Amino acid sequence: KLYEILNNTMFKDIDRVPNIDINKVLNSRKKLESIIGIRKRYHLQLDNIGKYYFLIFICSLLNHMEWFLYIVIVDALLSLLLNLLMRINTEIYIKSKLKKVISQGKQVVLFGVGVGGKKVLANMLEADIPVHYICDNNQKKWGTEVYGVKIENPLRLKEEKENTFIFIASIWWYDIKQQLLKYGIKEEQMVSMYDY
Repeated sequence: KLYEILNNTMFKDIDRVPNIDINKVLNSRKKLESIIGIRKRYHLQLDNIGKYYFLIFICSLLNHMEWFLYIVIVDALLSLLLNLLMRINTEIYIKSKLKKVISQGKQVVLFGVGVGGKKVLANMLEADIPVHYICDNNQKKWGTEVYGVKIENPLRLKEEKENTFIFIASIWWYDIKQQLLKYGIKEEQMVSMYDY
């Protein structure tokens, strides 16, 4: 799922993103997450073979096998719809957040230079979004470049925290987020592809 998001997150259309209240986007995400949570909590989704067999058994007992087909179709459509809405919500949030940051003149910094980070960097550079530098906790990478963007020590963020926006593109997003919070960087100054 994450791989698809990383591959499909294109920043070319960032100028066409309307001015959207980010709080509304976050609220709609919370609603979607609660619906997904209810489905999982009460086992209202067909997510393993045991549930299929149980459903077949119940439908055959009731002598209505067509119900099985209807339930499977509805479950698949609902799962598809929820997944699509979450992806759209994620795209809108990331693009509107970046648009706001760029309009404020803040520096965009990418944290993480793994496979996901390189894909995000390539997409940003292709869309002419200036990435000022990349941070990574791996000391061996400091001073090197990826696609012409220099990799720096994360401590640089501590010094420039007022004028930066950090885009976390690492599977270690939670640890990185905690690290940045310890540096005094506010949560509004960062977004993670893996968390959101």
